[in-house]
Amino acid sequence: MYRRPACRRGVAALLATGLGLAALVGPGAGSSAADEIPVPQSLSTGGTLSNTIRIPVPAGTTARRVLATLVVDTPEGGGAEDGAVAIRMGDREVRRVSADRAKRRMVLPVTADLVDDDGSVSISARYLPGDGRGCDSVLGGVTVSLTDIVLDFTGREQRPTTPGTFLPDLVNTVQVVVPDAPSSDVVDAALTAVAALAGRYPAPTKVEVVRPTGVEDQAYPGLRVVRIEEGSASQLTSVSAPGGVPTLTVSGSGTALSDAARALGSDGLKLSSAARVTDLDLTEPASDPDTELTLADFGPTTIGLGGWGVSRAYVGLAQDYFGGPVDSMTLDLSGVHTPADGITSHLDAYVNDRLVASTVLDDDPELEMTIDVDRASMVAENGLELVLTTLPPEGTCRLADGRGIPVTLEIDGNASTISATRGTGSVSGFGMFPQVLGHDLPVAMRDTAATGGVDQVRLAGQVVASLQRAAAAPLDVRVVGADELVDGTDSGLLVGATTGDTDALGAPLRLDRMRLVDFAEQEFGMGDGSPFAALQTVVDGGRAVLVLGSWSDGGAGATTLMSSLGSTVSGGWRNLREDLLVATPAQDTPFLVSTDSVLPQDAEIEESRDFMWWIVGGAAAVVLLVLLGYLVLGRRDREIRDLVRAQERSETEEV
Repeated sequence: MYRRPACRRGVAALLATGLGLAALVGPGAGSSAADEIPVPQSLSTGGTLSNTIRIPVPAGTTARRVLATLVVDTPEGGGAEDGAVAIRMGDREVRRVSADRAKRRMVLPVTADLVDDDGSVSISARYLPGDGRGCDSVLGGVTVSLTDIVLDFTGREQRPTTPGTFLPDLVNTVQVVVPDAPSSDVVDAALTAVAALAGRYPAPTKVEVVRPTGVEDQAYPGLRVVRIEEGSASQLTSVSAPGGVPTLTVSGSGTALSDAARALGSDGLKLSSAARVTDLDLTEPASDPDTELTLADFGPTTIGLGGWGVSRAYVGLAQDYFGGPVDSMTLDLSGVHTPADGITSHLDAYVNDRLVASTVLDDDPELEMTIDVDRASMVAENGLELVLTTLPPEGTCRLADGRGIPVTLEIDGNASTISATRGTGSVSGFGMFPQVLGHDLPVAMRDTAATGGVDQVRLAGQVVASLQRAAAAPLDVRVVGADELVDGTDSGLLVGATTGDTDALGAPLRLDRMRLVDFAEQEFGMGDGSPFAALQTVVDGGRAVLVLGSWSDGGAGATTLMSSLGSTVSGGWRNLREDLLVATPAQDTPFLVSTDSVLPQDAEIEESRDFMWWIVGGAAAVVLLVLLGYLVLGRRDREIRDLVRAQERSETEEV
């Protein structure tokens, strides 16, 4: 059974592998003036409930302020705009603003007494209905969000001295460095490290593969560099990187090198307190895909709802949690609530924005609810939303009037079960990933060297990072030969695909001269000589392969297009729709399209040309027979008419 790692995985097993990992810490450069670092988390709360996020402060620095965008979504005409939003840091309210504006940028000063004992800053938000307003101000469902959060701080970030302190909770960028001509072991370890780090740090933290010439040489807050090198434990050295950029070198050979790279995603790394570690490894639990899970496996052990008006809770139910694609789901929710004596209260359940179940709460405190999600309703990233609506006897939702006690409902995540049925459902294209992989990701590249053109290792890293962030558990990344993947039976990723690869896989879009039909909004037409790059999903028998490649006349012009595809993929896997992402010189950004819109290409036309000649020839023969028939019939008609006229003339003469 798969479970989402807790940031991302709990304490890992550290086993001897004859490999080394050392922290390389450069002195000097740091941040003494005010600096900013983006915070990956966001905050969202519904109704009058409060929600809290924790923002870690880099070691050695002092938090100065938090910048965030406050978004208040209120129903029209419900009077919710008369309310307010209270922002708290720790146990103190630091700001209260009117809910009459849908969006505003906020600056929240941070003082020393607002920083928690663990060095973090806790921020919560809550909607407060306006005075004199009834339940109409919250029954429509007010949502309060804090997004685009940035931490502003002063001081010099404390340099890590051990692998255990190298990866803090808040990181801006991680660069994974590979040589210009890496071995297959180094590439395997680099992509494994990308997956581990992308699983540890959600967006917008950038995790990227770079070559030695692309390494940042000046330190800035949250920058980390990981070098992957082939060698042995006895060859490890500690050096200071230019600019004082904190750098970690992972060195080894064979599978041990990838095993150490995998450990970068584990909290078990914090156990290493020496400046140099020689036996670091992460052993993942054996995969056991299960179609019977609990709600707690998806995150929450308890879902709490309550208060007057509307309160909401959301749980993501990605197919990937089941270790593979599923066709349908049945949810059996179990919980308990306070008696609804004289109170109107009901619980609604929505899956993918569709109302699928509803129940009225009464004096029986036990709650059991069954929800069926059929094939037609399934998507890759399913979502369950629970909405509790409570109306007091007097019809007022004012929090300070002391009239009655609102209903409180708790769903037990461990007692609530989710059963799934294997199958692909109606999900297709990019939506099949990552669940179709079953957490096993073979990656193939036609060229892993830095040739000055398309950097296929970097592109592979961008796709791997995006897939990992969409996955429910760590992906087992392994580098395989391109021919092995093309000719095999496994799902996976192929980077640097050729025309021959797309022909062998039966890809809808061949990497050759192509034409696209016109769309409703825009025209995407290309001449025969126009270069293009594409990422497409190819369903080949019982597997699905992501194929990334390009075509240009003479090989020029593809580098920029391939890079733009990589940037688009890095924006989030769930932003991809259809089954084809194309980049062309005529478009500023890549565009998504269904392969059903691709017209037949040269090879397919050539293959059908003989058949078409048979059709043309057959049609011509039919036309010829019809013409001959008309000629024969016409000749007989003339002969009959001539005979009749001759007979009439003979009879006249006799008279």
